[in-house]
Amino acid sequence: MRATGTAIREMPVIQRPTPSAGSVAGRAVVVNDSHVAFATAANRFIVVDVAALGREVQIGDRLSLSFSNGRMSLETDIGRER
Repeated sequence: MRATGTAIREMPVIQRPTPSAGSVAGRAVVVNDSHVAFATAANRFIVVDVAALGREVQIGDRLSLSFSNGRMSLETDIGRER
């Protein structure tokens, strides 16, 4: 995240646990074959499995994720903003 400029360099980067219920919106900042890291606030992010998303995600995509009973689903795509 620091290399992409999505983290404030003077502050620690914190990985939030994946919530068991509720929703989270964020921007994809790191994508690899198996995981996606979403920035949810300044220097805070969550990591989720790519397979659980059900679609391809690119760096910069803004998504809203819904969690219920420990399961994740992709809510309506909130667009791609750059």
